[in-house]
Amino acid sequence: MQKELKELQPELIQTSAETDQLVTTIKEETKQVEAKREIVEADEMIANEKASASKAIKEECERDLAVAIPALEEAISALDTLKPQDVAMMKTMVSPPSAVKLVMEAICIMKGIKPERKPDPRGMGKVIQDYWGPSKRVLGDLKFLESLKVYDKDNIPNDIIQKIRTQYVTHPDFDPVKMRSISSACQGLCSWVRAIEDYDRVVKIVAPKRQKLALAENELA
Repeated sequence: MQKELKELQPELIQTSAETDQLVTTIKEETKQVEAKREIVEADEMIANEKASASKAIKEECERDLAVAIPALEEAISALDTLKPQDVAMMKTMVSPPSAVKLVMEAICIMKGIKPERKPDPRGMGKVIQDYWGPSKRVLGDLKFLESLKVYDKDNIPNDIIQKIRTQYVTHPDFDPVKMRSISSACQGLCSWVRAIEDYDRVVKIVAPKRQKLALAENELA
């Protein structure tokens, strides 16, 4: 028996060495698999974080636009309710109320129409910027209301919107509620100007967020 064991000893030693090598190999492969698993999990975590961030930005953009878009749609709807005779009535005013002139000044500015230079009726040899002459021509355009409905609200020159924002929207009389007692057309046009200004302000807030969202979505693609 001892003789047989002695003869088998080299084989047993070799088998033991092979077993040890196999165990070492398995341990090494297990480490590699574990390392790859950790990398995959880390990548998944990063991807999930980016997806969550992207979703948050998108929801924020939607919340911002949810404020401006309904007001804009309401203003466009208000234009639909105006009748040609409402607009024509404003045009025929010889001495329009200051509120009517205020609204039409804003409309002319939004459309990039320049005022006329006229002698100041108060005398003193001064010249004033008068919008009523251009306003009457605007009101006489058969496609006037349609031009407001298709107004390029996404590309308003900065100098124009700043003038509207600082000189008209902040004016205490530039209020659709106050305009209602003067003219339904005046009320509708005032609402339209205010809605466009709101939309522009919100869009400029949302624009960089949209760019950030596009970058985030590209990284996820």
